[in-house]
Amino acid sequence: MPDEFIGWGGTLERSPDGVAYSTVPRVRGLVLPKVATEYQDVTSLDSPERFREYIKGLKDIGEVSIVCGYTTAGFQGWAADEASDDPIFYRGTLANGDVFEFQAFASITPNADDAATPVTIEVTLRGTGPIDFTPAPPPGP
Repeated sequence: MPDEFIGWGGTLERSPDGVAYSTVPRVRGLVLPKVATEYQDVTSLDSPERFREYIKGLKDIGEVSIVCGYTTAGFQGWAADEASDDPIFYRGTLANGDVFEFQAFASITPNADDAATPVTIEVTLRGTGPIDFTPAPPPGP
């Protein structure tokens, strides 16, 4: 049986303090940050055979976009996240139980693109700091 699985069943949670989490309602898809590492060019006149040389620089988890179905409570939760001067803790749990935790600043946009489609909230999360990964416990015997 393959280890792959679909995204349905995953969850996104938020917490202002990293302790008490609440579920983010109506998330359409769980998009998690990815780490990008900068590489600093340290090439010099004595670099071997005219090859560029690099060292690792800083890491960045960048930005991700989350789309949620619009609810009044959902909008109010995202608006509180956006108003915070401190980053908010987010915890994404995949359907297999793997957990990704990170901090981010939120920017929100409600979207009512046309009369025939559901209203959504598009959220851009600007990550700060590392991503903590906790694998799901292995299945029992």
